[in-house]
Amino acid sequence: MNRLNVAAVVALAAGMVIGSTLPMGWASAGGSNPIAASLVSSAIAVQQDRPAQVAAAPAVVVNITSGPSDLFVVTTGLRMAAEARSLGRRVIVLFNNAGARVPMQSLPAELRLNNEPPLIQMLHDLRAAGVDFIVCDFSVRALGIHDAEFVAGTFIAHTNEAVLQRMGANAVVFTY
Repeated sequence: MNRLNVAAVVALAAGMVIGSTLPMGWASAGGSNPIAASLVSSAIAVQQDRPAQVAAAPAVVVNITSGPSDLFVVTTGLRMAAEARSLGRRVIVLFNNAGARVPMQSLPAELRLNNEPPLIQMLHDLRAAGVDFIVCDFSVRALGIHDAEFVAGTFIAHTNEAVLQRMGANAVVFTY
């Protein structure tokens, strides 16, 4: 929402009807109406602080425990990760249990849910957007997967502590 839209919303809330532009004298956040001026100034300040609040927000962790055969669940989890990242959040996708088979280079290029992008493309797009991938070492060993089989940039966590350190305090976790 840009400043004009914020000012319009606040002005409407203050009981003023405006058109597509601010009323005469409103160039300085509210003109001669001190209540409206205060509301507009507050709304603009909140809007300007928003990026800092998002950057300081806890990490979003998407925990994928389902394998690639459960396309609905895996696609839903990856879409959540993409949405959180598009909103500026730091995002970690944790693959464990059968989910350790998801971030693999060998996924078939045509593996997709309905009209969604192919799973391998979603993985590459998330990595390109700066999303971290962590795979549980226990799952990797139990499933007999080799490190070189993963999508580039995938981190294999050898301890729970390594996972928790990367998550940080107050992480928001979604499990799929």
